[in-house]
Amino acid sequence: MKLSRLVQMILLVLIWVIVILAMVVLSLVSVASTAWSMPAWLILILIVTGGLLTGFVASSDRFAELDRQFEDKLGDLSDTEMLEVMQGLDDVRENLGINIELPIDGKKRKREDIDKVIRNLSDTELLHLKDQLRDGSIEEEKLITWLNSQREITE
Repeated sequence: MKLSRLVQMILLVLIWVIVILAMVVLSLVSVASTAWSMPAWLILILIVTGGLLTGFVASSDRFAELDRQFEDKLGDLSDTEMLEVMQGLDDVRENLGINIELPIDGKKRKREDIDKVIRNLSDTELLHLKDQLRDGSIEEEKLITWLNSQREITE
C-alpha cells in the first residue's frame, strides 16, 4: 500500500468516526432530555457532510503531490537513515500486518545497478574489493568512479 493511500484511508476512517460519534452524542442528548428529540434533518446534515468530506478526501489527485513530497524527502536521506526507515517499516509489517510501499524508485535503481555491477565482478576483483572495504583503504569517490566504469562496461 502506498503511503499516500494509507493517509487517505486514515482520514476516511477518522471522518466517519467523527460523524458517528456526533450522531451518538446527539442521540444521547436527545434521550437524556425528554423535551427535545433529535430531528431527522440533523442526522441528514451529518451524513451529507460525511459524504462530502469522503468525496473530497477520496479523490486520488489530491494526494499525488503527497507522494512526490515523500519521494523528495526520502531522496534526501542517507543510506543509514534509509536503512532505519526500512527496518521500521519491516517492524510495522510484522507487528501490524500493514505493508507500506515507499516511493523510493531512485534509490532502488541505484542499489540494483550496484548489485548488477558487483554480480559481474570476477572472483579476484570481488576479493580485492572486499579486502579494501574491510581495511577501509578505499575512498568513496574512487569506489563510485570504479563502480560507474564497471557499469559502463556491463552495459
